[in-house]
Amino acid sequence: MLALAIVLAIFLVFFFSCRCCIYRDYKCFSRYMNLKQKIFYNAFIRYAIQSTLKLQISACMTLSALNWEESSQLGQGVVSIFLIFVFLTLPVVFVCILWRNYEHLNTLSMRKKIGTLYPGINTESKVALLYTIVFLLRRSLFCFFTFAMISIPGIQVQTFIFSSLLYVIYLNSDHIFESKLQTMQENVNEAIFIVVCYHCVLFGNLVDDHDTLTLIGSSMQTSCAVMLAINILIIVAVNFSQVRHALRICCLKRRHARALQKIALKKAEQAAKRKLELLELKNTQGFIDRIQAGAPRPVE
Repeated sequence: MLALAIVLAIFLVFFFSCRCCIYRDYKCFSRYMNLKQKIFYNAFIRYAIQSTLKLQISACMTLSALNWEESSQLGQGVVSIFLIFVFLTLPVVFVCILWRNYEHLNTLSMRKKIGTLYPGINTESKVALLYTIVFLLRRSLFCFFTFAMISIPGIQVQTFIFSSLLYVIYLNSDHIFESKLQTMQENVNEAIFIVVCYHCVLFGNLVDDHDTLTLIGSSMQTSCAVMLAINILIIVAVNFSQVRHALRICCLKRRHARALQKIALKKAEQAAKRKLELLELKNTQGFIDRIQAGAPRPVE
């Protein structure tokens, strides 16, 4: 948390220093505009979405291990409570942003600003646009159930399973994603997560045999490895297709440039030919005019 605060402080100092110099130097102005386009607001939104669970768990762990009687630990407690409050209010803020800019979500300028809120989401459906909010609320509930039900792990695991089933129902209730592959990926991930949760159920008092528990543990590890492998393969396949598409466009651009070059050369050659023909015609016409006027012919 301290490192994060230092990084944010350095960034804010650099950003505002660039802003103060934008009217004096064009380079500062261009750097300021490039930084503003890259950072505001997609970078902050992406960081908030990806770090929600991690920071909430770390904040809850800090609060659970905190001794409020010691004044030296009060600062950590205040920072942890502030982080939890910020991440709990993020879904409300994101709903307001999407609602305010609903009519302009498909424009390029809006995607550059807040496109991270709805990547690959069907923007024609209001239910689909709630995906990021559902995602964040689910992570907050996961963190809450983890620490609130730590003494009753059986009910805790059943709560995880039930929340995953509700999430799957939401994913298939409407055309959430533009790509069927992304929908399939989310469903497969949730199915494997539910399987892993049922493995955790078996680790309770249901099984006492050590060898059986070892097999259950191996099965659980295999399930996690399968989920990880599937996601890696999908990421690699998507990136490979994007790279192939980019290379194809690059090759087409080069072919187009070469074709334009050839056309330009042909046009230049034709223009030069025409100029030579005109010069020859002018010279011939002038020679004929001189002879007709009675001028002496040039001696060879």
